[in-house]
Amino acid sequence: MPLQFRRGTDSDRLTITPVVGEPVFTSDTNKLYVGDGSTVGGIEVTGTDSASIINLIDSAYIQARQVDLQRDSAFITNIVDSSYVQALQVDLQRDSAFINNLISAADTHDSAAVQGQITSTVNATYINALTIDADTVGGLTTGYLLDYTNFTNTPTIPTFGTDYVDSATVSTIITSDVDAAFINNLVNILDSTNVSSIITNDVDVGFVDALNVNAATLNSQNGPYYLDYTNFTNTPTIPTLGTDFVDSSEVNTLIDTRVDKTFVDNLNVDADTLDGQNGAHYLDYTNFTNTPTLPVLGTDFVDSVEARKLVSVTDAGGDGSLAYNNSTGVFTYTGPSAAEVQAHITGGTGVTVTGGQIDIGQSVETTDNVTFADIDAATLTLTGDLVADDITANNLTINGSTTTVNSITYTIVDPLLHLADSNEQSDAVDIGFVGHYSPDGGTTKEHTGFFRDATNSEFYIFNGLQDAAFDSTLPTNVVDRSGTGFTLATLNVGTLVGDYAGFDSDFSLKTTSDLTEGSRLYYTDARANSAIDARVTKSFVDALNVDADTLDGQNGTYYLDYNNFSNTPTIPVFGTDYVDSAAVSTIITTDVNNAFVRAVIDDSTLTVDGDGSTGGVTIADGGITIRTSTGNVAYADFYCETSNAHRTRLKSASHSSYSGNVDVTLPTSTGTLALTTDITTTIDSAYINARTTAGTDSAATIALITATVDSAYVALREADAGGGGGSGTVDSAQTISLITDTVDSDYVSARTAFTAALNINKFNYTATAGQTTFTGADVNGTTLSYSPGNVLIHLNGFMLKETVDYTASNGTSVVLNTSADSGNELAITSFSGGKVSAGGINTFSFIADSGQTTFTGSDENGTNLDYSAGNTQVFLNGILLDDADYTATNGSSIVLASAADSADYINVASYHMLQSSVWNTSSTNVNASAGDKLFIDVSSGTVQVTLPAGPSMGDEVRIIDGEGNAATNNITVARNGSKIQAGDSDFIIDFDRAGLGFVYYNATNGWVLIEN
Repeated sequence: MPLQFRRGTDSDRLTITPVVGEPVFTSDTNKLYVGDGSTVGGIEVTGTDSASIINLIDSAYIQARQVDLQRDSAFITNIVDSSYVQALQVDLQRDSAFINNLISAADTHDSAAVQGQITSTVNATYINALTIDADTVGGLTTGYLLDYTNFTNTPTIPTFGTDYVDSATVSTIITSDVDAAFINNLVNILDSTNVSSIITNDVDVGFVDALNVNAATLNSQNGPYYLDYTNFTNTPTIPTLGTDFVDSSEVNTLIDTRVDKTFVDNLNVDADTLDGQNGAHYLDYTNFTNTPTLPVLGTDFVDSVEARKLVSVTDAGGDGSLAYNNSTGVFTYTGPSAAEVQAHITGGTGVTVTGGQIDIGQSVETTDNVTFADIDAATLTLTGDLVADDITANNLTINGSTTTVNSITYTIVDPLLHLADSNEQSDAVDIGFVGHYSPDGGTTKEHTGFFRDATNSEFYIFNGLQDAAFDSTLPTNVVDRSGTGFTLATLNVGTLVGDYAGFDSDFSLKTTSDLTEGSRLYYTDARANSAIDARVTKSFVDALNVDADTLDGQNGTYYLDYNNFSNTPTIPVFGTDYVDSAAVSTIITTDVNNAFVRAVIDDSTLTVDGDGSTGGVTIADGGITIRTSTGNVAYADFYCETSNAHRTRLKSASHSSYSGNVDVTLPTSTGTLALTTDITTTIDSAYINARTTAGTDSAATIALITATVDSAYVALREADAGGGGGSGTVDSAQTISLITDTVDSDYVSARTAFTAALNINKFNYTATAGQTTFTGADVNGTTLSYSPGNVLIHLNGFMLKETVDYTASNGTSVVLNTSADSGNELAITSFSGGKVSAGGINTFSFIADSGQTTFTGSDENGTNLDYSAGNTQVFLNGILLDDADYTATNGSSIVLASAADSADYINVASYHMLQSSVWNTSSTNVNASAGDKLFIDVSSGTVQVTLPAGPSMGDEVRIIDGEGNAATNNITVARNGSKIQAGDSDFIIDFDRAGLGFVYYNATNGWVLIEN
């Protein structure tokens, strides 16, 4: 069996399955693999590093097994030299000198030539020789040229009376036009205030400077004297930076200089300043909280020792041995012994093997001549270097369709490389060289080469061709010039010699547009005219010193003198025919004074910016009316006293908000008007609680009413006998008598609340875009259920107003009047067990320090925080917090999940129900709330009383068979998810006149009977 040793890239290795013991070396990764006969690519030998393998597989090893002859670039260079290329060249390169020689000198007019021709030809003599007469200027005489009426583009001369007036006309206009209507159309009335404004605006530096004030007026000093700070008296002492004050840079420098470790150490900071701990405590990792979990060696991660233990190797048998040391991580591969290797090697035709020695019948030393007969092979693959002093063979014939030479350098000694030796039947294949490359690391395969095209016998040098046919096992022998990316390549040579047969025919298709002109322009008429226009200017002609008689004996100055014009218009005279703005201003200043304005103003009304009907501001005696035609409501702005920096806008409501005209009467005492939002903020539950006294008895109530509800009070509120407002006939004595007869102790008792247990259920929803209805399960899976009127609704932490912002009437859904945006958070708080009133809400207010999380003890009002767990709501700066944002379980403190900022407001609302002591009657099914007292009438049929859902310990419900028919028509007490008497069944009341009380204990026992 012959010895095989494979070498190639790692990708090549993965395409073969080496036989048992066959070594494979990857040249790109420098790794050694050994075949086992079944593993694709073989098994990697990792016990020996790449350096050791390279030392084993050296050049002598490879050369001893090389069967090919390598050709290098020198061989190709020797063949394809300059003579070779010139001999094949069929084109002639033409340069600019050749092209210039084709164009006659008469046709070569560049810019320098044209300008030189103008400069040398168009001079004074040339112009004078023209003898320009009248017909040279369009047949016009000098007199025609001086006639103003023949001018074009002349300025418009103002006409007296139409375009301008004199001072007398101005006075007439002012007298006739500046009347009451004119003044009313002026927004600013020229009273003393407006005159002052005019003076302020007009009497500026320029105005004063124009007065030429004498220096004596300014105490014989000029302006710069008063701008010189050294002339000032009683000036303040200006502090000096660094001596009297420091800036931020100086402060930073002082801090950096002084506040160092020694400075801080000298402060002797007490341990209790750091919560009773010294510095060592804060450096001890065991005192840290929320520390990360550290990975454990062997459990969470491994080091190199553990990693070696995780690796093992199995010696599958065969020649040699493979072992692994998990302490050192070294793989040890012991190659096959000589006997094992020899066992795989057997002789063949002409080859004998004896004791491991291979004999081929002749000496093959490097100095020996080796002789073979003819070598015939379908495919002969030569890999690597084959080196010998002399190889003698009669013929070397390689048959088949492909001869593959896998070598880095290919050297051919023959002086001529004969291609297509047997191509004698037809001229159908292209002949030449093709090379393969990739411009992007293997993604795109492109080809370059030099070949003769069989279709036209022309030679091409190309690159960029993408043709998969050149990459196949049997590549094509035709170059597709229309293929993807085919581009003729650039040929860089010294000199090309030969004839260009197609020059005349090809050049006949070219023009000067095909040439790169550079600085030598080939002039057309248009280019010449353009050059003349640019060169022959006024200064050019003036420099020619043209004779005066050329222009009818007059020089240019004559034609610029207005006195030489004829038929000129009359020009108005300033002061006589017209006045300027200064003169008009003087007339107005003199004539339009306060007396003049007051004489023409209509004192009854003044309308500004409008007609006073559809728009504008009308000022009349005792009133100001602001109307608008802009489509926006009318308003008035009141600005603050400092630079008008801020304003308060008083504006009308929109048209849709009105049902009639509205009068607002201002208060008669000094103070600040309150907004509705101010009232809502001020009159909160704390405000009401502070003004509410619970448990007032009838006597106190009567005394309160007696002191308040007198005849005047009643007269203002009673209706007359006809149903309309009247003068009133019930006096205070009658009122007191009516109250005394009605408001007795029973009346007050029936309306007096007592404190009982409260049950609060919270439901949280996250809105989708445009959602208005919220029902069913919330984000926590809790199904919405509430008693109408006993809910609070918050959207993104802000409380909504019932009917204005939402509807909550059916106990199972809440409908917003305005749809929510995606991601909005809706919080619904349901109260059960009675109605929440002023006496059932306690509020506590705290102002946070920076970083504070826990709020407890006395609040800002001196009230100690006290609440029932589960019956609270917490607000941060007025925004309702979610339950996940805080902890409130111990009844005396609130702990925020995230620390508050300095001056944040924390408000805690603690609820307890004020349950009615009134008994209610029902003959139909009823959903009971905590604290309900029910007379159930089952005269007409059975009735079900459903206990409250989610009860709290201490919630009570009392039920009495009011008519004594429960034995016939039972009363069913539905447990509604909670146990009754520790059981999972509803409770049946089936005996007449039964009266039972149910009180909730806990989840295990549920509702238990008060009476048994």
